[in-house]
This record gives sequence, C-alpha cells and structure tokens, in this order.
Amino acid sequence: MAGQIIQGKGADPATPSAGFVTTWVDITTGQVKSKTDAGVLSILSPNDRSNLLMNSGLWIAQRQAPATLTTYSATADRAIGPDGWAFTYENASVQYIRVDTSSASETGLQNRYYGSVTKITANGKIVLSQTVEGTDCQAVRGRSVRVQFKLKATTAMTLRLGVAQLTSAGTVDSPPATFVSAFGGASVDPTFGTNVSLIAPKTGVTGYNCTASGNAFNCSVTTTWQRFGGVFDIPATAKNVIILIWSDSQITTANGFSWAECACVASPRHGIHPLLSALPEVIRRGVGSSPERRRDNRRVSRHRWQGGSCRQLGFHPDRI
Repeated sequence: MAGQIIQGKGADPATPSAGFVTTWVDITTGQVKSKTDAGVLSILSPNDRSNLLMNSGLWIAQRQAPATLTTYSATADRAIGPDGWAFTYENASVQYIRVDTSSASETGLQNRYYGSVTKITANGKIVLSQTVEGTDCQAVRGRSVRVQFKLKATTAMTLRLGVAQLTSAGTVDSPPATFVSAFGGASVDPTFGTNVSLIAPKTGVTGYNCTASGNAFNCSVTTTWQRFGGVFDIPATAKNVIILIWSDSQITTANGFSWAECACVASPRHGIHPLLSALPEVIRRGVGSSPERRRDNRRVSRHRWQGGSCRQLGFHPDRI
C-alpha cells in the first residue's frame, strides 16, 4: 500500500484512492494523523505538551493552613504564598486563601481548587507572579508560549496578563530581591527589578477574551469566572520566564481577585503554527498533600490523566 505525507490546516484530507494511505501533520492540533483507503482515521501521536507552571491547579499551600486567610508581606520582594506563586504589592498587606469547590461548585470552573488574594490595611496594586525554573525554560527559548488563566474578582476590575524574562544579564533562578521597584499610577505598568524585562504580546495573534495593550493584555475581570489567554515569544537568551498577573490600578481594601486553571504551554516542535491557534488547555491535577514539585506530572497527555494526577481538557474553538 502506497502513501503520501502532506501538511495542512483545516478540514482533514479526503479519503485516498484504493491502495493508498494519507499521513499528515494537522497544524491545528499538532497531531500526526493517517487515513486509509477505507476512510479509517488514526491519530499517530498524542498531543503531549508540558504545562510549565507548577501548582497550576492551586492544590498546594504548604506555608499555611490552605483554607484559612493568611497574611503575606512583600512591598518590593516576592512573598511566596501557595507553592510556586508569589505576591508583591503596593502598601501593606494581602491575604491568601485556597478555596475548595468540591461541596459548592462554581459556574465556569472545572478545577476543584482556586486561589484568592485580598487587599487589606491599605489600597494598592497587587502583582501575582510565578518564576518558571531555568531548567524548564531551556526548552522554550526562542519559541512561542500561550498563557491562560481563569479569573474572577470581588468587583469589576482590569487585570493585566503578562510575561517577563530574567534577561541574559541576570543569574538563572535568581530573580532580584527588589522584584518591583515602582508600582506606577493607574494604567501604568509596574517597574520591575534589575534584569527583569516584560515581553510584549506576539504581534498578529489576538488574545483570548483580552486585548493587547503595550507589554501585556488587558483582562476585563468580573465577579464570574472567565478564561483569558495570550501568546508571547520567548527570547532565545532568556534565563527564566516569569508569568504575571497584576492590577491595572489600586485595589481597595477588602477587595481582590481569584485565579485558577492556569497554564503556560509552548508551541509544538514539529509543524508550523502560523497563529498558534491550537495549543491545548492543560491543567495539572494534584492533591493538597503533594510535594511542592511534582516532576512526575510534568508531562501531560490525554492518555495519562487517570488517578487525578493529570488532565488535558482538550481543544476549544477559540483555542485558549
């Protein structure tokens, strides 16, 4: 039986002539597929991607009783709260709590847990960050990544979704002690520390449910869960990649925002994604007693989610 190899985007190729098999790279999904002369479609490779974010489902908060509001203080440095995630904020202070929805589901949310941060004591901006380890950043240098969050807030507000790099002048896995040197006024981005540089959204790629503005995406967050996402090109010389959410203006006391179902996923090495239109929504599952680093769950595949450790939710028309 003869065959041909093609690459395309859109509808699957027609059933081949008798005695032929068509094999192609579907650049909408990144999968290698084949179709026999009998019309039998097979997926030859799973869509297996790494979610670079640790604790992406907010399962773990070892530094506190997860279900108890806990105060963190860091007006310049990063205060690590739930494992992997850090707070920096303007004026003291913030409180964090992990919310468990197992007994009271929330519309628009599939995760069991989500994180919630509240401004206390004085009004001010909040910067939420996660610094991806240098070892994991090696694989995405010079590639595009799609970042996504589900977000809601206690009151309508604009949150900024961004990505920064620790530049080649920095020391890998060593963000500066002064992570934010100035918070800026309303609609002014914070000034980040030495060798931390924001990466502008990828030109020509529309954000999911958000609008590119300067060096980040504007997300119009409400009191109900919404998904937001965007694409960024990682410089080839980046030492670390830093995922960021920050408030566009000061948050008043007793208000804040929540986040869940987080992912940072790289474009595939094979095929070409002209618009990176098909990265999967990926969420790593875990349990509250898990160790801070779950390297065994680093790879995510539709074939390996049993037991609640991993899950790939699949594809969406608007492609996260």
